[in-house]
Amino acid sequence: MSDWRCLEGAPRDIKSHLSKFLNKGYELHVGCDSHQYADYTRLVSVICLRKGPNGVITFRTALNEKPSPSIYLKLQREVLKAIEIAQLAGDLGYENITVHLDINPDDKYISNRFYKEFVNMVKGCGYKCITKPDAFAASIADMFT
Repeated sequence: MSDWRCLEGAPRDIKSHLSKFLNKGYELHVGCDSHQYADYTRLVSVICLRKGPNGVITFRTALNEKPSPSIYLKLQREVLKAIEIAQLAGDLGYENITVHLDINPDDKYISNRFYKEFVNMVKGCGYKCITKPDAFAASIADMFT
């Protein structure tokens, strides 16, 4: 887990910061989103810590990769990255982890074609799963793509 930043952009030691909030009643939410540019795909991941109904403490990281050849592979990469981060947070001791996916349950959207597969992938790893329009962590990631 490297090159993490707070929402404002200052670098953060994510393991140290997550350890500070462990066992203090925070829920951990993970989300990813990506945007395809001409010669690369920018993948942004966020970790949001939430306690109560208002506000989140947010950390983000980004990387640039080769463009995805299909929407399926682009979305699959987002899901796999979110699961990877959730697993790392679980290794630190977090148990209440929710993965937010940038996919839509409404069949008028293309991402709906992969809805069941990706939701079941997350649930199969033992995490709760939230999708659009309620996937706030994925929406925060979208702000930085």
